[in-house]
Amino acid sequence: MSGSPCTAHEAGDPVRYSVHELAKLSGVSVRTLHHYDAIGLLCPKRAENNYRVYEACEVDRLQQILLYREVGLGLADIKALLDDQAFDVERALEDHLARLVEQRERTDALIASVEKTLASKKGTITMNDTEKFEGFKKKLVEENERTYGKEARAADLHRQWLTAFWKDGQYSAETHKGITEMYVADERFKRYYEAIAPGAAEFLRDAVAAYCS
Repeated sequence: MSGSPCTAHEAGDPVRYSVHELAKLSGVSVRTLHHYDAIGLLCPKRAENNYRVYEACEVDRLQQILLYREVGLGLADIKALLDDQAFDVERALEDHLARLVEQRERTDALIASVEKTLASKKGTITMNDTEKFEGFKKKLVEENERTYGKEARAADLHRQWLTAFWKDGQYSAETHKGITEMYVADERFKRYYEAIAPGAAEFLRDAVAAYCS
């Protein structure tokens, strides 16, 4: 299921909504639906009287638009995504469901943390230090992985490669940082890493600096 054609369930009774009916059904304002039409994001068909008519395809597409709005995508990005012939509706819904489940788990953990904190303040339970951070830890670990995971893995692989040649495998963070600084400062080393990927020398230096800090 790629692109945004009508899906199989639409082969039954025809679905037709006016702009006001779809607005009432979805909670999206008529003005917003007009805007989506104007920018080519959600283009209804036209009845003989030239009124907008939304059929099953458009209803499904509006749902997809709203799902992606919920995760913070801009309208231009949503349009590009939905118009892509390689767009897989089922895969997109599976990914979105996985994100919502993760979000629910984080919310449940935060609710539990607030409830425990409140009970602790009232003196009905004793909350240990580990429990104080349970609601935040998973989210922070995930954010750290998204932000620094690639750099951390690159720095650690470089560390492993270096220590294979160092005496007794001894590791020095300062020496590690110094070597990667040399990769940027010395044109011979820089050309070698730039041949692998543009900016590779600077990326490795910055990754190691963050790894060693």
